[in-house]
Amino acid sequence: MWRYSYRYRGMPLSRVHQLDVDMNKFKINLHCHTHFSDGCNSPFVMAQQAKELGFCCFVMTDHFYTGTDYEADSMRWYKWNMLQCAKREISKLIMPVIVGLEVGYESQEVLVFGTELIKDILRNEKFTFDMAARHLEYRTAGFVLCHPGANYDKALKICQGYEHFNSGNDYFKTRSPSLLANTKTTWSNSDAHSAEHLARGYNLVNEKITTEKQLIRYLHSGDQPELYHKREDIKYACKFL
Repeated sequence: MWRYSYRYRGMPLSRVHQLDVDMNKFKINLHCHTHFSDGCNSPFVMAQQAKELGFCCFVMTDHFYTGTDYEADSMRWYKWNMLQCAKREISKLIMPVIVGLEVGYESQEVLVFGTELIKDILRNEKFTFDMAARHLEYRTAGFVLCHPGANYDKALKICQGYEHFNSGNDYFKTRSPSLLANTKTTWSNSDAHSAEHLARGYNLVNEKITTEKQLIRYLHSGDQPELYHKREDIKYACKFL
């Protein structure tokens, strides 16, 4: 496992072996999936693992579409309501929970945080620039570009940050970030589809984030987290729990 230190957003200065975690910083991962999308485990199993890893909260970002087609209206809202029920129970029994959403946007995928915007997306079966702009104006939503592919700048324009590492993979190992990307914060997320994969990526932040509002405020602050990632030869197979 390695730790990356950043002085300027998106610009790595050094790579060193992992040191003892600063007790004044807090672990957080912004990207994982439960069995309500294409994950293997329930939110409860995932949250228990997040707690064991020492995360300050459990963030789940399921998606309600297959390819470019959203699931049926009744199924989307059923899953959303089930996630809200899980959030309430996990918050009581295990740890704080934030529910985000992974959506398609400009041929990329974006992590969306902000309950009212997520409801708009589920209601309209789409995510547009105008929908994002309304919430960006009042900072009631936050966005992180996940596993950036080719020509990602158009999607990155609405985002406060992007994943430099996803599931231990360095998405900029053979290319340099764009000029726009160098103005954004970078993240290392696990994109875990099972509890065992949660340790593949996380971030150290300077404040304890336990609510959606705190996370959105942190994303807009521009503070650069420290990035941790780990890639192991783990077979993509797991027991459904």
